[in-house]
Amino acid sequence: MGSSLYIYEMKKLLYLIGSLLFLSNCSNEELKKYQLPEITPSQILVTALNDSRKMITDNDKSSKTTLFKIQFHGQSIVKGIKEKRIKQTLADAVPVINFEIINTARSGLQVPQLLPLMAEDIYPQHADVLFFHAYGGTETGELEQFFKNLKTRFTGEVIIFNHHLSYPEDKKHNKKLTDLEDKTSIEMEKLAVKYSFGFIDLRSEWHKFLELNKQVAPQDLLRDGIHPNDDGKLLLEHILMTHFIAAIQTSEE
Repeated sequence: MGSSLYIYEMKKLLYLIGSLLFLSNCSNEELKKYQLPEITPSQILVTALNDSRKMITDNDKSSKTTLFKIQFHGQSIVKGIKEKRIKQTLADAVPVINFEIINTARSGLQVPQLLPLMAEDIYPQHADVLFFHAYGGTETGELEQFFKNLKTRFTGEVIIFNHHLSYPEDKKHNKKLTDLEDKTSIEMEKLAVKYSFGFIDLRSEWHKFLELNKQVAPQDLLRDGIHPNDDGKLLLEHILMTHFIAAIQTSEE
């Protein structure tokens, strides 16, 4: 029992050190003005990235540089993720890998509209890892069908992340949207678990960030009440990449 507790505490310490090192190496200075939450990847994420971890481990033992392809897909929130910035972040953290980053997100299309485009947008890319987020289809079945298709036809590993915190000015609209996004974020996690995909609880991390930085209002991270502004994009990328890097550097028990 004592040994297990020691191992758990050591892993937490390593995650914290890794997160701090990741931030200190961040080429963009803007996030350094904030206090960032400690990030620990979930076991489901660690397990889902077993092939990626093995690829990186095998590359450490080889003289050749492995090409590792990461695809981001979804709608406008994902479209705002900057490939060049992601590539630099990963290159700093895992220099033994040659990362290729592509973003195939389609602004304005929710899951029901993205579903029939999977054969065009996702499968031909043959990415090693797919990050996916989009709105819609949770209650009407299209999101689960999207996940089923990924499970049967996509050959790489999948990471699902849920909704950040939107904050429209209209109080009535704000509450209605918040309640809906709270509910659908939970459903996204349930489906990710069902299909054995990796999952990042972006919504929870976003709330933690706001709790740590009381001087920051939710709308300060948004440009229109929905879409992240420059700082919001940096926070989104930081959360995703810190989870991913920690997960691929963690041995699965």
